[in-house]
Amino acid sequence: MQWTVFRKVSLRTLILIFALFVTIITLLNCFYSARQVQESVLITNALSKNKAYAERIASTIELYFRVSMEQLAYSANFVEHKINNSEALLQELERLQQQDSGFDGAMFVNASGTVVATYPQNLSQNGTRLNPAIAEPALETETQTISHALVPESGGRIVYLTYPVYSSSNVYLGFVSGLIHLNKQNVLGSLISNHFQNDRSYVYLVDQDDMLFYHPDPTRSGTKEPNNKVVQAAESGGSGSMEVVNSRGVMMLAGYSSVPSSAWGVIAQEPKASTLAPLDTLMNKMILGTLPLSIPGLCILLWLSGMISAPLRRLADGAATLDAEGAASTVMKVNAWYEEAIHIKGGLLKGIDLINQKMKGLSDQANRDHLTGLLNRRATDILLEGLEKDGRSFAIISVDIDHFKRVNDTFGHDVGDYVLQCLARIMADSCRDTDYACRVGGEEFYLILPDTPVQATIDISERIRGVVEQTTIEGVGNITISCGVTGWPGEDRSVKAALKKADELMYQAKRNGRNRTEWE
Repeated sequence: MQWTVFRKVSLRTLILIFALFVTIITLLNCFYSARQVQESVLITNALSKNKAYAERIASTIELYFRVSMEQLAYSANFVEHKINNSEALLQELERLQQQDSGFDGAMFVNASGTVVATYPQNLSQNGTRLNPAIAEPALETETQTISHALVPESGGRIVYLTYPVYSSSNVYLGFVSGLIHLNKQNVLGSLISNHFQNDRSYVYLVDQDDMLFYHPDPTRSGTKEPNNKVVQAAESGGSGSMEVVNSRGVMMLAGYSSVPSSAWGVIAQEPKASTLAPLDTLMNKMILGTLPLSIPGLCILLWLSGMISAPLRRLADGAATLDAEGAASTVMKVNAWYEEAIHIKGGLLKGIDLINQKMKGLSDQANRDHLTGLLNRRATDILLEGLEKDGRSFAIISVDIDHFKRVNDTFGHDVGDYVLQCLARIMADSCRDTDYACRVGGEEFYLILPDTPVQATIDISERIRGVVEQTTIEGVGNITISCGVTGWPGEDRSVKAALKKADELMYQAKRNGRNRTEWE
């Protein structure tokens, strides 16, 4: 009964009615969909960009702290032997401070918290007790520490890095400390200040007490943000991105990451309104442009609406999977035949390329040993897990440098590092494209050879051992290695058991005289 009325209406009228209805709805839907899709793309790109940027800054700061601790460790080793020589202590502290722009000052504090030596000498009065906020964490834990961002009488913010000093009999003697002014032109100060991406985004740092100890707005430095969700997320560790309202009520698009060694949080953000400002201008132009052609264009828009929305939808689908494999290929295939879609497509492709570059850099940092460039322990575990999951057989050579401690003790750790690099280079040059050279410990290496019989692996091991034995290393001479060879699967054992067996065979080679290969 309810459809009877339509039986009296001609098909032409029905087509005109539905065409008019669909045209109006489609026109409105096109504007709405275009705005939603483009807004989603802009917000997603901004969040991804800010997250990647925060991760990059955090990882750079973490690397800087690691290098700084190594410098302090070297000085701590020197102080142990010259603890009673005030002139030698002062010279070492001067060397530590002057060797690069990492530290603005250095000091040695004994186990009772008393300052023994400083450089510059006006940094603190010798014989006085150091500020408890700096000394107590280091003295109580007797380990390396990174202080809060403290406020000295001269103003600004200062961070203290400390490294313990132990005697040869393992008695705690105190610590060596390097201080860094966050507001001065040093390495760390440059890392946290010279990074504005454009005039609307900025970066600030927080500590575990919700305090903004660095902010581009000086009036914000030193304030606390206990109810800021992105601050809390950054302090909890890890990284991510979110939309958040700042303390001034402004909606921000924020990316965050943490610095593990110092429990700092790095936050990169930009106002959401600034990010979406180009979208408002674009939408206004689109609306004004359609008015003159609204009546004659109704029928044309009925056909074109699908073509207009299709590339935007496909680009939105691509934007939702920017970090997926093949995302660039998916976006490249989109037929962006009008200007806005071309701009969005270009922006997406640039965003994908930027993310891939960031992810590749972060992946290399996470999976490569920084000294030798070989796969590190984490990457080795992932590789072996994949081989075991695929049920793919492999052989493994466990390699260890003979008398490596003697090299370090005789020639120093810098030469020892050079020896490790030389061995890594020999192993890498001896690999096929399908093999994997890994550094899993101090002087311990693995060479993993997928789909390779044990007998062939023994020949490879002997060839590497021979090359190492015959290679003269500048400043050291010749070294030798001991190797253990086994394979997987075999004897119903796990990959972990195979690794253990390879290590046992390597140690057996050492017991049997070193400079040899043992195998099952």
